[in-house]
Amino acid sequence: MTRWLVVVSGPQMVDDVRRANDDYMSLDASEFEMLQAKYTVGKAFHSDPWHANFLRAPLTKYLSHQHEAIKEEVFSAARDVFQTVGPDGFQLAAHDIAKKIIARASSRMFVGLPLCRNPDYLHLSEKFTMDVFLSSHIINVFPKVLHPLLGRLIAGKVTKTVKRVEVYVRPLIEAYMKQKMQQEGKGDNGIGKLVTWMIDEAMASGRPINTDDFTRRILGTNFVSIGAMAAVLTDSLFNLAAYPEYASPLRKEIESVVGAEGWNKSSAAKMVKVDSFMKETQRLGTGGSTGNRKLMKDFTFSNGEFLPAGTYLAFANHATHRDQELYNNPTEFRGFRFSDVAPEEVDDPKHQMVSLTPENLIFGSGRHACPGRFFAAFVLKIAFAYIVLNYDVEFPENGCLPDHWWFQTVCLPDVKAELVFKKRLQMG
Repeated sequence: MTRWLVVVSGPQMVDDVRRANDDYMSLDASEFEMLQAKYTVGKAFHSDPWHANFLRAPLTKYLSHQHEAIKEEVFSAARDVFQTVGPDGFQLAAHDIAKKIIARASSRMFVGLPLCRNPDYLHLSEKFTMDVFLSSHIINVFPKVLHPLLGRLIAGKVTKTVKRVEVYVRPLIEAYMKQKMQQEGKGDNGIGKLVTWMIDEAMASGRPINTDDFTRRILGTNFVSIGAMAAVLTDSLFNLAAYPEYASPLRKEIESVVGAEGWNKSSAAKMVKVDSFMKETQRLGTGGSTGNRKLMKDFTFSNGEFLPAGTYLAFANHATHRDQELYNNPTEFRGFRFSDVAPEEVDDPKHQMVSLTPENLIFGSGRHACPGRFFAAFVLKIAFAYIVLNYDVEFPENGCLPDHWWFQTVCLPDVKAELVFKKRLQMG
């Protein structure tokens, strides 16, 4: 990067950032520059990211009504992924499994059936994500004076992918528009909630309904959701293989909760051991920093530290999650760290993976914390619980917990590492 990054650490400074209003600090300005959004995703996406509001209240509201469909898609995707797995086991790349399950579950919410199961659409969505990630990092390596030139060269590659995805998005838009005219918008015939919400919002605000623009916004939403969720599920499977002593208590909890309530939003919330295991996985698998901001005005922290306008800052994610003043034995994986607490604290939200506290920066902090974390937690817990209940997970012979891959401050699981999955005789 051709700029300095100020790393903020300590509860008080984190809280100062949390309290600061958008006149002083901008998440969008920082993230869009990191992604070089006006070149990689599109100028309209960059200048007016109104679609991001879907990830706030609407997505959480839709989850209350769509959790059965999301659960169904997770199970369907898992059955497809593991169709070759029997009692003798089959060796598969953990990240490929996670990516396919998460992509289908997210796409079920975003674009709906049957498109969420279309292999070509899913492949193009993944291609778009990789194109944006790699292109933005290439642009950022060079001085700003060269960005417009590089941007024009790279934009063509992304546009080709967008045009191919448009073929799938256009019929959804046309079908919903026709439906609104004929039925006053009653029902959506399985069209994804992101698509219908964007159309409704555009019509209400007088924005044009442009297929190219909508396609970029759908793909951009995939970009910010699927990759991060797939990484957490991948790391959770690695930890399950590395620490097999957790399998039995996890299964007992899942069997007990599902036996009493079935698979739904309420039962997922009661899987406290599953929640703790995945939160601990996130704690030790997150990147170097999070919560990126760009200062739009001069800012002085409560401790007197001064930063001028134009400064970029972020939270010390990696260091905070390994701080021995905040965690006992912070470098040790303790799967039930957040569930083995005093009885009166079991229901305290601060122990949940979606919690926002100065010592838990996984989802950021304040108004700009990850708005889709409740959807992400539900999908991740349902997917992980299904795999735990139905499969034994092991490393191949002589295998061990793989190291993470680092690129600048980005931390990723080993996408090539494989696990052995064996179907359990007693299915859940």
